[in-house]
Amino acid sequence: MSEKMLVTQALDERDLLVKKIADKIAKATINMLIKLYATMA
Repeated sequence: MSEKMLVTQALDERDLLVKKIADKIAKATINMLIKLYATMA
């Protein structure tokens, strides 16, 4: 039973990590686009 909990916990942590990374990429992309647009304007 404890092994199953560890696997579930590991998957949950991986999901959180993936979401954090995706958020950082999204924010970086938005900032990049804003800067690009500013230089073009």
